[in-house]
Amino acid sequence: MLRLKEQQLHMLIWMMVAASVLFFVLWGAKRVAPLDEKSAWKGMQDYSGGWICTYETTNDEKLKAYQKQHASDTAKEDSKKGSTIVEVVTLPYTFQVERDSTIVMTNKLPEMDLDTLYATMKIENANIRVLVEEDIIYSSNAKEEMLPVRHIVPLLAEYEDRMITIELSNLQTNTIQVGAFQSGNYNQLWVTTLKASMITLATGLILICAGLCMLVAWIVVQNTWQQKRLLLYSSVEGLLLGVMCLLDTEVVPLLTGWNYGVYMLKSCVVLLAIILHLTIIRCFIYKKKVLGIIDTGVLCVGILYISVMVLQMFSLVQFDTIYTIGIVLYGLVIVLFTIVLAITVFDYQRREGMPVFIANVFLIVAILAQIIMEVTGRGGSDRIYVRIGFLLYMIYIWVFGLRQATFVQPVKEEATYDESDIRAQVVEQMNPNLIFASFQTLQSLIKNGSPKSVKMIYYISVYFKNNLQALESENSIISFADEMEHIIAYLQLQRTRNHNLNFAIECKAKDFNVPRHSLEPLVENAVKHGIANNDNQGNVAVRSYMRADGYAVQIVDDGAGFDMSILKKKNTTVAKKLALLEKTCQARTEVISREGKGTVITIVFPMLENDLMDEMFE
Repeated sequence: MLRLKEQQLHMLIWMMVAASVLFFVLWGAKRVAPLDEKSAWKGMQDYSGGWICTYETTNDEKLKAYQKQHASDTAKEDSKKGSTIVEVVTLPYTFQVERDSTIVMTNKLPEMDLDTLYATMKIENANIRVLVEEDIIYSSNAKEEMLPVRHIVPLLAEYEDRMITIELSNLQTNTIQVGAFQSGNYNQLWVTTLKASMITLATGLILICAGLCMLVAWIVVQNTWQQKRLLLYSSVEGLLLGVMCLLDTEVVPLLTGWNYGVYMLKSCVVLLAIILHLTIIRCFIYKKKVLGIIDTGVLCVGILYISVMVLQMFSLVQFDTIYTIGIVLYGLVIVLFTIVLAITVFDYQRREGMPVFIANVFLIVAILAQIIMEVTGRGGSDRIYVRIGFLLYMIYIWVFGLRQATFVQPVKEEATYDESDIRAQVVEQMNPNLIFASFQTLQSLIKNGSPKSVKMIYYISVYFKNNLQALESENSIISFADEMEHIIAYLQLQRTRNHNLNFAIECKAKDFNVPRHSLEPLVENAVKHGIANNDNQGNVAVRSYMRADGYAVQIVDDGAGFDMSILKKKNTTVAKKLALLEKTCQARTEVISREGKGTVITIVFPMLENDLMDEMFE
């Protein structure tokens, strides 16, 4: 299964950001609209009626009706017409045309009250050229032929009462949508644009402002990387979602006149947002198989990003297509990985994934609501339900990220005991029954002249020494190797007394720290209850290995097992030790036990926090 280290993930994100900057420098920046076009949005008075349009239609019914109406024309003229028709339309209008053909639209310009009048219209999937009689006054960028672009056409006062012709060429689809033709002053268009984009614009600004605040919080909060990383990733995703909202409005093209750059930004941002979404999910997952699935998804999106950008360089795919692919992929990622999260949380019993699962459920509900509204024809251009869903998602993740980033270890309270409690605790921790039984066994070995007596003396001394040290400074920080010395001594003493007890030690990772006397009692519990209640027969294994989220220690026995409801009782040895590890070390713990089958206890000590454990216990 593919696995990415966190450094590799960061490198992939930075490579995508660097590639986006490079694309802007090479292909976007040189296509910025001239400065004088920034003020060219000057109209909102409707001028959409009475357009005489000539084009080749693919609508057979319209063509037959047109030919029947003009049946008086000569046969020669009919043969020249082919599928070409002439009709008077009111914009906005959808033309059904032959691909790669041309639509010619003509009308008479009205009287102009201003020295210069500006007209706007939105065209999809076509190049546009505007002429006043023989003068070409506007021509679109050839690179924008596949983009839904709002064009701005300056009309001088000298053009009034003259014929204007709009030619739409290089038609890329059989259906061409032409928006309303409007003219007037700048303020009218500005206010109308803001009203039309109010919800999307407000959502974008909220996400950007909140994302910046979370980024500042990430910088200000003094805590470990593991605790702060969710806040960083979520703040960046919030910023990207906010930028996506702003780019979805007409406000940015209105301010810049930079259609090509807007679509370039949108296509880059949406793919980066998918990467950040998967990265946030990754912060909650510690199951190796699930991490492998997420990392595979991250790498696939990275490969897709580079692929579509290279294809765009050769004009094989356009930015509006890339953006559409990105939006569809974003939705699929949300749905598919919510299913993965559900399996992780409910099947694997990994409760740490619950917050991001709930947040993704918000998104899925919002997407479904938007789809229903679109199907019923009440969706609107703002996609309000999706916007609200993303806003709720980000708020939920930010609240959780802030709580995690600002979490401070509680001050260790001094417990008060009376003398009888202290005596009982000392006696229990010294484990006199085992020590006395070990001395009896040692006596027997010495009488019989067994060479095992030397090893027995060594293990008794190690076990006795570690118990005394635990009494003096329990929960002080020691190396895992020192704790294992205590565990091995205990198991060897038990093995000498009980030949039906077998144990195995598999330590693939040793270079980390643990609280003293935190693991040995769990091993004792496995022997005393698991093996003892299984006719004193069975196997115990202690394993350690490195995982993506830290150092894992497993204590496994095939003894009697127990009812999992016992763990809810806080006075049991297992419950107390695991609760202590979770509280003091931020360790993640898992217990799986089946009666008659055995028990598996897994403890994961966070990797970065492990280096700071000495400070936590001072």
